[in-house]
Amino acid sequence: MVKKAVVLGSALFSCIFGLSLLANRSFIKSLLLGTIAFPATYAMVRCDQKLNLLYPSTTKEQKTTLTRDIAIFWDYESVKLTAPDVPSTLAETLESILLYFHAQGKPRIQKAYANWQLENPFIANALYGGGFEDVHMSDSQKEGIGVQISCDCLDTVRRYPQIDHFLLVVSKPSYLGLVDLLKQMGKQVTLIARKDSVDQHLRRRVNKFVSFQQLLSCYHTPRLDLFASMDSVKSFIQF
Repeated sequence: MVKKAVVLGSALFSCIFGLSLLANRSFIKSLLLGTIAFPATYAMVRCDQKLNLLYPSTTKEQKTTLTRDIAIFWDYESVKLTAPDVPSTLAETLESILLYFHAQGKPRIQKAYANWQLENPFIANALYGGGFEDVHMSDSQKEGIGVQISCDCLDTVRRYPQIDHFLLVVSKPSYLGLVDLLKQMGKQVTLIARKDSVDQHLRRRVNKFVSFQQLLSCYHTPRLDLFASMDSVKSFIQF
């Protein structure tokens, strides 16, 4: 990716520098405009890479995947968003997760379970804004989250038989029975969890496992401050 950005950036620099020099007759201004091409090119290449991760091809089969109904169930008590996951804000981290969900299809059911009175209100509000139903479970009910998710999954199968892909953000072995039952019903099950805390039997039982850390690192795009880059270039030229 870096090599591609350097090659494209050099070509773009030459074009912008030459055209600007012909138009403005100002070497410094032309150099400034040409230099900005490098961070701009990197941003475009990074964006292109992100789109390829989201939509690796445009085959008929994958177009169907992007439009099919899916269901998402998140045991937030066992898989929480924490600062060490990626060096980004909670907003950027959550945005990365929602991007992955929507790349799998059209969410018909989205539920997140936790004692939301004790969680960061930003997370609860952001999930709600992203289409999630925040299912509140008090401290006395938290041990029953697995049972509640299992019941809601089976109810979803009954009410929405067209949903054939279930995304479970869970990590405990207590979900083994649910996974087996969903697969027996012909449903695809994707597990999303931290690789260092997920139950290994559960990981091997699902159709697909996505590491929580890998998901965040793949779908998180660092933001480039082009104006800061321009200020640095100006300072360098003035020096």
